Amino acid sequence: MSKTLKDASDNARKDFHREAELLTNLQHEHIVKFYGVCVEGDPLIMVFEYMKHGDLNKFLRAHGPDAVLMAEGNPPTELTQSQMLHIAQQIAAGMVYLASQHFVHRDLATRNCLVGENLLVKIGDFGMSRDVYSTDYYRVSGCTEEETPGPSFPGGPSLY
Repeated sequence: MSKTLKDASDNARKDFHREAELLTNLQHEHIVKFYGVCVEGDPLIMVFEYMKHGDLNKFLRAHGPDAVLMAEGNPPTELTQSQMLHIAQQIAAGMVYLASQHFVHRDLATRNCLVGENLLVKIGDFGMSRDVYSTDYYRVSGCTEEETPGPSFPGGPSLY
């Protein structure tokens, strides 16, 4: 698989180079493997491992209840709860790894996850990622529960 950047502005080229540099340092079973980059001429190209089933968004649509109902001929099999949980666990493992490397993805979505053989899922597209220590805005601090921003609930949150 590849990612290309055509007719890029100077800022887009800088972002492209930064993303390539970031990817060379990320090595995990649930992060898409980065093989290299071509930066001479146009377009700029990044090369990644091939993931047979493409992005997770299309994969989920192709194996969801609507796809099964509307399919002609051999309908695709609908994903089981166990398979969906397995997908979520793989994404979570990739995110835990990114956090351990002090990176925030900032655009985690099914369109940015790729599906390979045997339902192997990997996180990709790091164009929006940032090193959480590169700027104070993203610095991780040891907030206590009382300091954590977010909604407050009288008596604490409840599950229904």
